[in-house]
Amino acid sequence: MPLIENLYPTKSSIIGIWNLTEDIDTLKLAIELDETRNEAFGKFTVDKRKREWLAVRNLLMHLSGSRDERIVYDDFGNP
Repeated sequence: MPLIENLYPTKSSIIGIWNLTEDIDTLKLAIELDETRNEAFGKFTVDKRKREWLAVRNLLMHLSGSRDERIVYDDFGNP
């Protein structure tokens, strides 16, 4: 992932900026999709959205240093 810059606006936050150039297969190889994540990924039909979804999880893994980080959603589907 071509990470361009990390910004630290506060002591407890990080913003990662990169140029998304990878294809779906490259992004999928970089993370492990368990059954739940694979099911969520399978619901997308547009390649652009698939790339975005995978890229967010790759970036989260990169910034946190952990493969176990999860995005939690509320009852309305908002992160």
